[in-house]
Amino acid sequence: MWNCHNFGGKNMVGIFFRIDLRSFGTSSDQFSSSESNANPLAFAFPLKSCVYAPQLAFYLSVNNFSIPLSHAGLYNFGFKKVTEEIKSKLVYNLFSKVSNKYDLMNDLMSLRLHRCWKDQFVKELDLFLRYHSYNMQKDMSQNNYDPSNKNYEMYKKEDNSNGDYSEQDIYPDEEKKKSLDQSSNLFSCKILDLAGGTGDIAFRLLERYKRICFGEKKKCNKNYYEYMYDKTWENYIPNIIVCDINSDMIKVGMERAKELHYDKYITWLIENAEHLKSVEDNSIDVITLSFGIRNFTNISIALKEIHRVLKPGGRFLCLEFSKVNCDVINFFYKFYLNNIIPLLGKLVVHSEHPYKYLAESIQTFLSPEELAQLIYQNCFRNVSYTIMTCGVVAIHSAYKLV
Repeated sequence: MWNCHNFGGKNMVGIFFRIDLRSFGTSSDQFSSSESNANPLAFAFPLKSCVYAPQLAFYLSVNNFSIPLSHAGLYNFGFKKVTEEIKSKLVYNLFSKVSNKYDLMNDLMSLRLHRCWKDQFVKELDLFLRYHSYNMQKDMSQNNYDPSNKNYEMYKKEDNSNGDYSEQDIYPDEEKKKSLDQSSNLFSCKILDLAGGTGDIAFRLLERYKRICFGEKKKCNKNYYEYMYDKTWENYIPNIIVCDINSDMIKVGMERAKELHYDKYITWLIENAEHLKSVEDNSIDVITLSFGIRNFTNISIALKEIHRVLKPGGRFLCLEFSKVNCDVINFFYKFYLNNIIPLLGKLVVHSEHPYKYLAESIQTFLSPEELAQLIYQNCFRNVSYTIMTCGVVAIHSAYKLV
């Protein structure tokens, strides 16, 4: 089906498939169609969007229906049924074993498609980041913090022959600098990335925010503007917390952060997503969760914790494997999951067992409709999901009511 969509005022034409598009909601619980940021130009991007709301509850008889996440105290670990304690230990040991090759294996297994999925996932927060950027720029304007302003005339030091500028050159008025630092805290936002051990989503958020705030660096007077760029970035950066239960995954993420010079911008937290003891109630603006929720032992408890720590009006975003919605593709997809991925694990990590679990956990996990229902049952509203790559993955979005 050929459709014409308007993105940022420009008409873009592409092939855009929407399969079984459904929207459910009331005037008090309706999700705007503008929230679905589907890109019609790439195979890896959204193919289906759906909104879960109270009317669907009647359709699924939600009052008498619950998702069978466990049976007699047993939980899925791949195709096996194990106790809660055993699953927690098995998942922990599994990720400890693959932590050093985790990102490499993601590239190999997905043929680098996971990068497209994660980029689209982070783009879901563009509106939030742009609002934060707008507040930053508005505050900068109020404080006359503008390189083109005559009040910020640059003075090159006589002994500085390489053309660099010091902080004194850029902030001639210490009172204005102090005012800027204090007011920047008013617009600080907190983003919690759960199961984010290697920092993949956190780094993408930082890069995305940097692009939204500043775009391309100005070429005029390169040294000066580079310094201004970094200084402004430091004052207004969102507070990003990466939380993971596995210390080995966190270590890999911290090493990557140092290499990318992001180590001072990220807080690392080793904690179970089902028991976020270090996070206060109503303290987080956005919670992201990428390819982690199916590894949780008790998803309902984790969702309750996520709801607890979110601020009223806060958003929960979840990227997870889904169910392929084409029988022909599904046949080859299952063959790839059950045969090729374990083989890659054996060659790269020298163990196929972690990747057998990966393949099995994908096949036994909830459908996007079931996960949307579970999220709704745990007090979230405006629940929606967008399916990508023929149903291989889905982005779920939900809000905590004000």
